[in-house]
Amino acid sequence: MANIKLRISPGKAYVNGYKIQKNLPTFLSVSKATATETIINDNIGASYGNFVYITAPAAGVANIRSLPDISTLGIVYIKTATEWGGVNAGVCRIRAIEKYDNIKNSAGDDLVSYKLYIFDVQMYSGHSFSTSAKSIGTSNGNYANIYQENARSIIHGANNKGLLFPAPNPRIKAVTNLSMFQQKKYSNSVSAGGSTLTFSASAGEIFSNTNSWIVTNGIGTVQTPTITLNSSFNTVTISNLVPSQSTNSETFDIIGYVYKANAVLSQKIRQTGTRNYTVAWTPGVKDAFVDLNEIDIISVTEVRYGDATGDIITDKFILDNGQRDSFYETGKLRLKNGQSLDNTTIWVTFTHFEHGPGDYFAPNSYVGAGFDYGEINTYTMEDGSEVDLRDVVDLRPTKGQTGNDFVHSSSRVCPIPQPASIMTADIEYYLPRYDKLVVQQSGEFKYIEGVASMDPKFPDAPSNSMEIYRVRLNPYTLNSNDLSFSIIENKRYTMSDIGKLDKRIDDLEEAVSLSLLEMDTKNIQVFDENGNPRTKSGFTADNFSDQTHTDVDNSEYRASIDPQEQFARPKFNPNNIGLVYDDAQSNGTTMVGDNVYLDYTNEDYVEQNLASGTENVNPFMIVGFRGHVKLSPASDDWKEVAYIGANIIDKGTRLNTDAAVLWNEWEWNWGGSDLNGLEVGSEITQTGVSREDPFTDISEFRVRSGWLKTGKRYYRRTITGVNRTTSTVVNRIVGSETINEVVGDRFVQWSFIPFMRSKMVFFRASGLQPSTEMFAFFDDISVADWVKQESFNSYNTHKQAEYGNTQVNAIGHPNGSTKLYSDGNGQVEGSFFIPSTNNIRFKTGALEFKLTDITKIDDDKAITTASGVFTSSGVLDTRQEDIETTRILEVVGTESEISTKRVEQSDTTIRIPRCMIDPLAQSFSVSEATGVYITNATLYFKEKSSTMPVWVQIRPMVNGYPSSDVIVPGSQKLLISSQVSTSLDATLGTTFTFDEPVRLKGNTDYALVCLTDNTDYLLFTSKVGEFVLGTTEEKINRQPFLGSLFKSQNSKTWEAAQWEDMKFKLQRAKFTNTSGTATFKNATVPSRVLNLDPITIFGKDSPTLVASKTTIKVSALNHGLLVGDSVVISGVIDSTYGSAINNSGTAHTVTEIDPYGFAFVSAASAITTPAATASVSTPLSPVITGGSNVTITPQYTYNLSWPNIDNISPIGTSINFRHKGMSGKSYAGNESPYVHYGIEPVIPKTNNYYKNPRVIANSIRELQMGQSSLLVYGDMTTSSDFVSPVIDIQRASVTLVENIIDSPVSVSSTSQGNNVLFDVTTTGYDTYNPETDPLDGSSAAKHITKSVRLLSPANGLKVFIAINKPSVCNVDLYYKAEMGEIEFDTVNWNLAEVDNAMPSDDDFSTFREYIYTIGGDTGTLPDFTKFKLKIVMQSTNSSRVPAIRDLRAISLGD
Repeated sequence: MANIKLRISPGKAYVNGYKIQKNLPTFLSVSKATATETIINDNIGASYGNFVYITAPAAGVANIRSLPDISTLGIVYIKTATEWGGVNAGVCRIRAIEKYDNIKNSAGDDLVSYKLYIFDVQMYSGHSFSTSAKSIGTSNGNYANIYQENARSIIHGANNKGLLFPAPNPRIKAVTNLSMFQQKKYSNSVSAGGSTLTFSASAGEIFSNTNSWIVTNGIGTVQTPTITLNSSFNTVTISNLVPSQSTNSETFDIIGYVYKANAVLSQKIRQTGTRNYTVAWTPGVKDAFVDLNEIDIISVTEVRYGDATGDIITDKFILDNGQRDSFYETGKLRLKNGQSLDNTTIWVTFTHFEHGPGDYFAPNSYVGAGFDYGEINTYTMEDGSEVDLRDVVDLRPTKGQTGNDFVHSSSRVCPIPQPASIMTADIEYYLPRYDKLVVQQSGEFKYIEGVASMDPKFPDAPSNSMEIYRVRLNPYTLNSNDLSFSIIENKRYTMSDIGKLDKRIDDLEEAVSLSLLEMDTKNIQVFDENGNPRTKSGFTADNFSDQTHTDVDNSEYRASIDPQEQFARPKFNPNNIGLVYDDAQSNGTTMVGDNVYLDYTNEDYVEQNLASGTENVNPFMIVGFRGHVKLSPASDDWKEVAYIGANIIDKGTRLNTDAAVLWNEWEWNWGGSDLNGLEVGSEITQTGVSREDPFTDISEFRVRSGWLKTGKRYYRRTITGVNRTTSTVVNRIVGSETINEVVGDRFVQWSFIPFMRSKMVFFRASGLQPSTEMFAFFDDISVADWVKQESFNSYNTHKQAEYGNTQVNAIGHPNGSTKLYSDGNGQVEGSFFIPSTNNIRFKTGALEFKLTDITKIDDDKAITTASGVFTSSGVLDTRQEDIETTRILEVVGTESEISTKRVEQSDTTIRIPRCMIDPLAQSFSVSEATGVYITNATLYFKEKSSTMPVWVQIRPMVNGYPSSDVIVPGSQKLLISSQVSTSLDATLGTTFTFDEPVRLKGNTDYALVCLTDNTDYLLFTSKVGEFVLGTTEEKINRQPFLGSLFKSQNSKTWEAAQWEDMKFKLQRAKFTNTSGTATFKNATVPSRVLNLDPITIFGKDSPTLVASKTTIKVSALNHGLLVGDSVVISGVIDSTYGSAINNSGTAHTVTEIDPYGFAFVSAASAITTPAATASVSTPLSPVITGGSNVTITPQYTYNLSWPNIDNISPIGTSINFRHKGMSGKSYAGNESPYVHYGIEPVIPKTNNYYKNPRVIANSIRELQMGQSSLLVYGDMTTSSDFVSPVIDIQRASVTLVENIIDSPVSVSSTSQGNNVLFDVTTTGYDTYNPETDPLDGSSAAKHITKSVRLLSPANGLKVFIAINKPSVCNVDLYYKAEMGEIEFDTVNWNLAEVDNAMPSDDDFSTFREYIYTIGGDTGTLPDFTKFKLKIVMQSTNSSRVPAIRDLRAISLGD
């Protein structure tokens, strides 16, 4: 695609004093940056390492015997003694050798003669390269002795072993005419007794650098010959050779250098493979894999059991595409940790690249039908860094499809460039482009493209406009994420530069915070046992402000960081449960529509009861059929957590967008922090009830506020007393990857954009063309499969049954989709199910749901349309314009925008008005300071249409005129013709009763607007100077009402009829109670769809006996179930066991749990207790089954609640909240579950912490208890009968956060207070793994650092960690330390002993520094060039968890 779609969110701006407001997203089409420029003879540096030094020759000892085979890259052996002596310690391959004599002893003698470049190093068990490697070769006639440095063999430049060489600029389109200095091996013979040989270079090559050539004779002795080139440099003569004998001809080996011009480009040809593989491995084996026997795998489409018709099991595997830093080999499917698979045949569909012959790969290598430049992938290096293959010249050789070597017919080897040389090539680059987005004084957006260049500049902005974004498009612009935005902070300061300064201060604070920690680490001195300072090979420091140093992609990583407070802690599980209004348990309150108010009656508020004539409601006969959509709910206060969100700052890397690893993101990235009562240096205020000791309160309730910093000390300030306000500090989240926004009185720091969760939304569209088929769109995407025509329901009636993720595999509306047709009155009702699946999902924000009578979004070509806005957001501004509401403002008519492909200052943007109706409006004032709630409006009609409806709205007045584009939420009401009353004498009124009382602010002007798509409606009015209707004895001699009638052409331009008024009446809500309590109960916990094949059936007898399959394990992360709970399982697809496991009518009883799932023993006849003669010591292979749509009835355990209860409290009103929860149980705890606590205070939009875990039980348990798990009480008061507090049911829910932590032990352990992971004692299976396991320790909470690579070897580590460790917790440090070539996945973790025993701290503000000296004072670890740390956290109470901050590690030498 040549263009990308730019979506601009709703917002407000002021340009030269003109207010610009956009209430819906605006879409622009932007061309990609695809211009190119070619640079002739561009330079590419060829730098690589991974070499060992070879000793200089000594008396009677040959340092090198024969030359390595660099043309076939064959296997050589690593030996434990010089001259190829000792035993084999491992293998590797040699790719280059060069002379080197820069290491000498004190006498000036050479200690080293060569550098030997090696790769693909694989050490045998029990050996390390540093201590075992003494020589490398293939025999005692072909070897090289490794130079020993402090009695160790060192691989130098191990961090630079790859053969991917970046070009000077990114985004290469093509590389041609590549030339380089290469090393090649030649073998030529001299005749018997001869001492000279001559040979020629290959075509396109000339010889060079003869001083660096190496020559050996037939027995491998190094020669010192004379080397002479001809004038063309393409023929060489080597003389003064010394043969090993004189009777026969002898072959001499030569390592020489050539200059190769115009290297040959290799092609990568995309192929699709579909084939069967036989899987044969021991069940439970670690690192099990299937070799795909093809190189350079692009993707695996699917994996199935057996054949192309079998069950899909793709999710069981991780793809290893076969790329390595130094070469390509065949790709593999590796079984994920925790997954198992029977020996079977699997069917795999995948795509891969077939490598053609040649010397190098570049972006112009990729060929194949339909292949796009954007499909070229990114390679992740072995050190975790990423390389975009569009930016490099790739000189990696290719192993064959079989044999695991470079001699197979499908292999590919080409000489590599001379180390530290320069390659030249003609390189065509795509160019970047800098653009601007501005909003003009007229209200249009204008996108201004700059000129693509190697050094792009931003274009000038036109006059009378305000720059709002600077857009930097990366070359080629792969997709909508391949660009970056800089927000122009047009803050309301005196000077715009202050906005820039604010941003710079954020960045400075962020940089200084970590640099101080790094400096502190750098200055630490570590001494050996004799008091001598030990050398530092490197250090790392992590203040947990981001995830730069965290291995979040590690399958064992189970922690989270709080980037705001800067500490690490256990991973967590966020859930959200709706709150349903319970009328039976409420008193003095009423639910109307989707809002809750104090009880009220209707009372007349404003009336103008005179009439003298009529006005046509639509006098200009403009019929637009532009309708309105009412949505219920119109917003959602939670999001999807199963799918990882998108960075709000594109290309951000410092914060992982998986919400479950970013602690408190539900506040800073979603619901926002309270901004009331700010002080200098403070950015949040909380008001509530707590105690100095939050854990001594009998209610077990506390509020936890922000960290306060003073110098080096960190402490918490606890809110104390009743209704006392305390200000606390909120640190800014990573400044370079967040957008700060103030929404109402809350401060949100957007770091990533989550996706909307599945939601059933009912809609009612009115004002459409009658009897017309309508097509549904959401965010401009067709959702025809996700809508169903049915009766409209308000939210509270269907809120009890949310869907959770049960529709994750759905392809349409859960109740079946239908077509949509408007009825004879131009109305259509139905439901829209917001999908959240692998194939379709939507980002959170304000998105438009639109109905139109054509199958594409084109308002210019549609006859009838209607739209409404659905908002998914954690925070809404309840004070918008002159309106106080918990709903998004409704829009009269939005404008679509069409921009040209290239916009210059002289271009114009076309505005297409959507709504061209001519309404009438009557202004009125709300004089009460408190404001008022309007319940209905009555109008008086003389005539009406026989078919078309009429509707009313209330709009704010703007500058003395009705607003042209904003409607007060909830104030739009439509009546069909049959509901409209008419009279000739204006005595019969038509009442429009609003679905909910409409909140109008005090001392504010509004307008009552009447609209229709028909010219037949006549509305009674009064006009000064005319007779009162029905009499000639009375004239209207003065305006009877302090307002005016307004007439409009197109609803945009209003004309005041100063002496004329509508005849109308407004009624208000008169609140009859000064206080009341609204009671809410939790909705039902929805069922959950599990991952693929979550059922494991254990057995211990003959595999032919179904009766032996007794214990059933269900893999279900964060299931919330406890031993003894009941669970319903459905959706199991298995012809043998499915009927026994599926139990839609009967529940299974849980017998065992851990954080990863639960187990039960089936009572069904098909799966019974094992035979008594069975042997526990010989368990059967487990049966793994279930399919992709298995559901369970989970529960929500939580340690923290964040009530999302949107409400408004007008002047003279108040709302206070209380709640009543139920106890849960920790995985390793001994709490008593399912006990209700007393009623406790709770604060909305605030973290409410609990002393012990709590639970929202599933419907089975709640039915047994006869009550809900959670009740929330809203105590509402008012001092005026004009106003009431309001609770929005659409936005009433509770976010529940569970800390995922345990304290696991083995089956054989009897330690009380520790959880056993699936102690399936009747089967002999124990799923416990110690934390020393290289891949899969069983603890549920652990933080893992990225690998730290060192430039020089070390033999010890000094680690400092600040830890807060409550008394029920334990924290252990584990480490791995190896040489660069060793894969960490195969290496066990080692437990580190702490130097200084520290007491526990139940005061969560106290952090103590733990120190670990790994390897002791003298450095006893084997030499290592990389290390990795793992911090394991355990607790027997999931509400009391450890926290870590300021991690520092120093690698130490002697």
